Amino acid sequence: MNHLPVLLVVIPLGFAVLTSLVALLKESLVGLVWFTGAVIHAALLLVTAGLVVTYGGMVYAVGAWAAPIGIVLVVDGFTSLFLVIIAVGHVVSAVFAMNEGRAERPTFGVLMLLIVTALSGIAVAGDLFNLFVFLELGTVSTTALIALKRRDDVAVRGFIYLIYASLSGILYLLAVVVLYAQTGVLTIAAISTVVAEMPRAAVAVAAACFIGSLGIKFALVPLHLWQAPAYQAAGSTACAFLSGTAMKLYLCALLRILFHGLRVHETLPALFPTLLVLGLVNIVVGHLAGLAEPEAKRLLAYSGVAHVGYILTGVAAVYGITVVDQRAAVLLAALIHILMHSLTKTTLFFAFRRITARFRSSALREWRGAARAEPVACAALFVAALAIVGIPPTIGFFSKWLIAVSVFRAFGLIPVLVIGLGTIISMIYYARVATWALALGDAPTGRISGRHRGDGKTDGVEPTRERTLPALRFMPAVLMGTGASVALLLGPGLPWVLPLLERAALAISDAEPYIALVLGGG
Repeated sequence: MNHLPVLLVVIPLGFAVLTSLVALLKESLVGLVWFTGAVIHAALLLVTAGLVVTYGGMVYAVGAWAAPIGIVLVVDGFTSLFLVIIAVGHVVSAVFAMNEGRAERPTFGVLMLLIVTALSGIAVAGDLFNLFVFLELGTVSTTALIALKRRDDVAVRGFIYLIYASLSGILYLLAVVVLYAQTGVLTIAAISTVVAEMPRAAVAVAAACFIGSLGIKFALVPLHLWQAPAYQAAGSTACAFLSGTAMKLYLCALLRILFHGLRVHETLPALFPTLLVLGLVNIVVGHLAGLAEPEAKRLLAYSGVAHVGYILTGVAAVYGITVVDQRAAVLLAALIHILMHSLTKTTLFFAFRRITARFRSSALREWRGAARAEPVACAALFVAALAIVGIPPTIGFFSKWLIAVSVFRAFGLIPVLVIGLGTIISMIYYARVATWALALGDAPTGRISGRHRGDGKTDGVEPTRERTLPALRFMPAVLMGTGASVALLLGPGLPWVLPLLERAALAISDAEPYIALVLGGG
């Protein structure tokens, strides 16, 4: 039996426990232990993804109890894309935290390892019950990360997220109850074999509950109201990981349930026009809110709301497609956009964080002279903004173009016009940021020190304290530059990652190989 799927969950959980123990003995080693765990886990994720792309999927039956009786962990072509996203997001976050001295704080390192454990579990969970367990572990970890700073306003925002997350859990369990009452099983592959015999009303109720539940996690309008205040309260390292990485795994879980569990493309095709409407609403609301937002992290939060809309619009474009290869070609656009958003949003959060720390303010109007004070961060910001807006030849242009072409074939011109409108609005507010950064002004000089208050003019993060290993001192600049460069070059260089993306799109488009992998024991 291949043990890689279970190690993806066990390794970060083990390092979370180890980090807690080390904190009791020598707190100064906490950062090193976390960073070591992040590197080892990332290597394991990448190796697993590579093996799946090369040789095919893996199944691990916990306790040697096969599905549908036992617990199964599944890694297929679809999972492999998200394993890569987790690996990159975790290591980049660990490097930035090490550079800031934040990694030395035991609570932060443990929480990051726990949420990575949860996300890895979400990626490989083969049944709805254990998927729920990992989702709840993610909820607890995210709530604690948001409320980590010991201030009343931050605690309130963490509590608000917890209320939303509780509603998410209730909706999820309602969907599970409906499916279990109809099928008698919780394994996703087993549900897929009998879902065609279920009443369509039951499928619709389950799908609606899952969309509502996971929509809370990835900020589906109108369930998005927690996100901007939470991001404003949380540290930038946590925000970058939550937006660039965690949000993608909740989308992964929803797509897995809809396409492999409920097979909505066969049992409930009317769902796709609904997804289209939800996606277009997210695009408009997210971008308009971003246009009116004067604070850095809140702007990025609303931008994330809009880009969830682009992804859902790309998914909705499979409406009416019955041929697997054609469905995969359409879903490929949505997966490219997921990869693009993960890359650019992580880069933008860390670039914004560096500028915020330099100016001791997250109010965008106060960033005059930022390009002179933080040239590397501003250069990364400008390039990543071009990519997320969708300016050629960046990867963002290609993902939006492919989504627009697909949705035009399925639904006509109106969705394309909304995509174009959203692109124009986002261009305006990122151009506004660039204009303020390039404007002449007196930039702060000297080392960054002190603590931000987290009120209307700050984002509540602690500035870089330059207490880092010499080898890591220049890594934030290197990583920001790399992220921006990849966003720029991956457009014309898209064929480099197409094997991973095409395998992921084909895997999610057809439930039959997934069923054979899980119920056939791989």
